[in-house]
Amino acid sequence: MNVRRNAPLFNHRAQRDTAILNSPFSILNSKVKIMTEIKSLSIEELKAALKEMGEKPFRAGQIFKWLHEGVESFEEMSNLSKDLRARLAENFLLTVPEVARKQVSRVDGTVKYLWRLRDGNCVESVLMHYEHGVSVCVSTQVGCRMGCKFCASGLNGRTRSLSAGEILDEILFMQKDSGEKVSNIVLMGTGEPLDNYDNVLKFLHLVSCPEGINIGQRHISLSTSGIADRIEMLAREKAADHAVRIAARAG
Repeated sequence: MNVRRNAPLFNHRAQRDTAILNSPFSILNSKVKIMTEIKSLSIEELKAALKEMGEKPFRAGQIFKWLHEGVESFEEMSNLSKDLRARLAENFLLTVPEVARKQVSRVDGTVKYLWRLRDGNCVESVLMHYEHGVSVCVSTQVGCRMGCKFCASGLNGRTRSLSAGEILDEILFMQKDSGEKVSNIVLMGTGEPLDNYDNVLKFLHLVSCPEGINIGQRHISLSTSGIADRIEMLAREKAADHAVRIAARAG
């Protein structure tokens, strides 16, 4: 499986004049209101945010579950009060990627997605069927600055890194579109995962959370061009729990 050799379906440089930060925050509207990207928050972070809003901590679990089901608006969270849904919409950004293009293989049913993000940039994901289940390959950045000769992802350099929630979105919305449960993840799409270390680490915690989609970290592989210090950091970080498989590739 080497989806990285294929030429990308898009130009990494979006033409929209939209400001984006490389964190779970986005600058919105002319008043420059900072809104937290809610899908990048852990349950504990959600509890803290809800406490500041005067809400009960147990609401965090309800909201987290809805987010990991791929809801597209706060209005879909039917077990929350109308007032709370309105306040969530006022204070948090809910990311919903758009399917810009979808290609399905006639040979084995592999599905290649082109996702348009909230700022107009695009990334690719791939859903593959195997005897052991459904595997997905996800992107971690818009473009890449590693310059691997065999990979077309970096032809235009790196535009920006994805937030933890945006990486998670790729899986949530592939599941939603296909109707199939993802069992294995490979971080080998557009971008160098370890060049987006903090957000990738946060994503690994979110995607393996039992209250969410709960994909065990032994079912996750990370492909890297070989950023040595980040490999060591990740190895130390994951030593406390089930290690993510790391595969270095020659560039």
